[in-house]
Amino acid sequence: MHLINAPRRIRSNARKIDGSLLFVFCLWPITGPAANSCEETYTLPPNQWHQISLPCKPSNNSVRAVFGDNVKGQIGKDWAIFDYNTTSKSYRKLSLDQKLSQKKAYWIIQSSTSNTTLDIEGQSSSNTQSIPLETLSGATGWNMIGYPFNRDQALNKSRVLTETSQCSYGCGLDEAKNKGIVHNALWHYNPASKKYVIENSNLSAWKGYWAATIEDSHGSNPQL
Repeated sequence: MHLINAPRRIRSNARKIDGSLLFVFCLWPITGPAANSCEETYTLPPNQWHQISLPCKPSNNSVRAVFGDNVKGQIGKDWAIFDYNTTSKSYRKLSLDQKLSQKKAYWIIQSSTSNTTLDIEGQSSSNTQSIPLETLSGATGWNMIGYPFNRDQALNKSRVLTETSQCSYGCGLDEAKNKGIVHNALWHYNPASKKYVIENSNLSAWKGYWAATIEDSHGSNPQL
C-alpha cells in the first residue's frame, strides 16, 4: 500500500504551475449541536504543498469565492489547487470557477515570498456528515477526503456503513478493517517534514486526509 504524492508538475518548482466516492464515512463532532456561523483562517507559507480541507460550508463554494481573494497572483502560475480522482488515480488542476466540497481534500501551493492567510466564512456543519469513499476492484482505493468541521474530534467516533451486510449497522474502524472494508487509520501530509503522518487518534480543522478502502469493499457502496 503506497501513499500518493503531491502533483509532480509543481512539486519541484512552484513557479511552473502550468504543469466518486462510494464509501461513506460518518463523522460526529465532539461539540456543537447545530449549524451556526463559522469563520476560520489558515496560514499558507510560500513554496510548500499543503493538504487542506474546508472547515466551514461557504455560501459560494467556487475556488474564486473561497480562495481567489486570499492568494496573490494568477492561478496556474503563482498558485494552484488540485483534487484527486480515485478511479483514474490522477490529479486535476482546478480553475477559479470550479466548485469545492467539504467532503474532499485538496493540494494547494503558492509561490510568493511571504505567508498567505486563507480565510473562509460560512456555516459550521451539523452533527453528522457522510463522506463517500470510492472503491477499486482488487486494489486499494486511495481517497483524499476532507474533514468538514471547524472543531477537533476523535477518529474513533467515525463509523463505516455499507449497503451490504458487512457493515450495514455501522462498524467501528477496527472492525471495518478486519472485514476488509476500509483501513482504520488516515494519513495527513506534514509540510514541515515533507512526510506523511499516520492519524489514528484525532481529526482537526483545515486538514485533508488520505483514506484507504480495502479490496473487499468493492461493490458494497460503503460510507464513512
